[in-house]
Amino acid sequence: MTITVNTCPRCNALVMSDAAECHLCHYVFDQHRSRSAVSASLPSDAAVADDLEVCAKCGDSYRKGLVRCSSCGAFTQPEIEAEYQRRLQAAASWKPERFDLPDYVESGEFNDVDDLIAASEAALRGRPGTEVEFELTATDNDFDFELADNIQLAEDHSGPAPQPATYSLRTPPPEPASPPSPPAVAPAPSTDGAADRKPPQSEPEIAHSEATAADVLLEIAKQEEADLEQSRKQYRHRARGSFIVYCPRGCRIRVTERHRGRSGKCPRCGSTFQVPLRETPKPAAKPASAPREGAEPAAVSTSKSRSWMNDIHCHAVAVQKLKIKPDSLLKAFQPVDVVFAEDGLVLATLVKPGGLFGGGAKKILAVRAAAQQHLEKTGKLEGLPVANQRLYPVETLKQIAMAQPTPPDVESIFGGIPVFGASRIAVRLPKLGDETTTQYLSFDLTQFREFVERLKSIGGPEGLGADTEVPLTDTYNTLKCHYTDQPVQELINLSYYQGDANVTLQVSGWRCAKCSLVISEDARKKEKIGGLDGKGIAKAKCPKCGEKFGKSPLYQVASTAPVAS
Repeated sequence: MTITVNTCPRCNALVMSDAAECHLCHYVFDQHRSRSAVSASLPSDAAVADDLEVCAKCGDSYRKGLVRCSSCGAFTQPEIEAEYQRRLQAAASWKPERFDLPDYVESGEFNDVDDLIAASEAALRGRPGTEVEFELTATDNDFDFELADNIQLAEDHSGPAPQPATYSLRTPPPEPASPPSPPAVAPAPSTDGAADRKPPQSEPEIAHSEATAADVLLEIAKQEEADLEQSRKQYRHRARGSFIVYCPRGCRIRVTERHRGRSGKCPRCGSTFQVPLRETPKPAAKPASAPREGAEPAAVSTSKSRSWMNDIHCHAVAVQKLKIKPDSLLKAFQPVDVVFAEDGLVLATLVKPGGLFGGGAKKILAVRAAAQQHLEKTGKLEGLPVANQRLYPVETLKQIAMAQPTPPDVESIFGGIPVFGASRIAVRLPKLGDETTTQYLSFDLTQFREFVERLKSIGGPEGLGADTEVPLTDTYNTLKCHYTDQPVQELINLSYYQGDANVTLQVSGWRCAKCSLVISEDARKKEKIGGLDGKGIAKAKCPKCGEKFGKSPLYQVASTAPVAS
């Protein structure tokens, strides 16, 4: 559809091409259509016409009650215009009134501003020559603000408690008729005992406020410098009592001793972190008895003080290159041996990465045996015959935290996704020095249980993983068999057991997928549900609901293979 707009030749108004006449000036475009056109009226046209008036100046219509015409701005009522002109003339002829103020005459009586204020105060009270005293005391309620947690106020308890400051305003005596002479300055106390010595008459006399102004400013500067030095000492004292912890995302946070055992939010990424408690000092070992003369010194035994875990997965994770998806870090690891020593936790890389060409397993076994023999003979971690070793001191072991799975109230950079593997458990190690990556150790269930116990023995965190779904001990649900009423054990958190090659599981019973009926494995064999071997149990009928039983076995632990150490 095409719309054409024309221009009126009389008033240049825009009109539609099919219009019979202009809507503004009523110029007729087509006589035939203009005569045949019937003007449509609305029911409200009469009310609108009664509410309009015509401007006497421009002839345009305006609504009744307006003070001025909406087109030309002329006043609609002559009395309003006359009042406006009168006020306009009155405003043009207004002049500001003049006030005569008393002249200020400098009498020379007052030597500083304090004396002038004192005289004014006494004059206002109507008691010239009297002494006015007032007291200024500041309390904590006078200040309406709260200090932030990172701001501490230092109090000086070395001297007596400060007293509120009292200021005295003294008014000068009434001015005499004759101009007074300048006030004399009291002579300074003499060091040789001549108190009555006077300054020479040739030296000009200096006002007391000018003479003591420099001394007052010097005292103020000294006090401020002393306060600043005291604040620096206290800050250095607090800095010595502080230490560094890490949030789940690896941010460095400086905390103090009073924060131990408390949780907080990282100021950089907002994740929740826990400040470890102070470790309990171990009792001092009893001194060994002196060896007998001529006896050979016994070899140092480290089997009790140190333990060893083989082939633990160590993952070096760079946050910038991390891919958040399941099993993304499952194969990205370096095998290390973990040594639990009195000095801390040691990660020992036996051989350099990429150096295994055939016979690699034999080389690893040889290096491990040499390292363990070195500990047995010397009892020292220094000089281990390994490719690389990293020591985590005892004071940093409390910072080891769960990474997979994470506790319910802790945020993780992995977002709950099993990046280390669906059935694996991972812990985050503290950063050492200026490391650009974060080190993680991942375990199967059996390895993790052993790691927790050995780490606890050298000062590690208490109950690592206890607030997660990881089963630190075997836990069961006890059910009842439908046929024999005998208890049926159901292992909880089954996925961690199924992903552990050191754990052997056996079927303890079956559960109906429809009505949750439970039968034991012995009862199933006796009733021949699903055949003798149970392979057809998925299609067997449930004795209770008559539906297909389904394949939902219940497991219990048959045996657990020991981990090599």
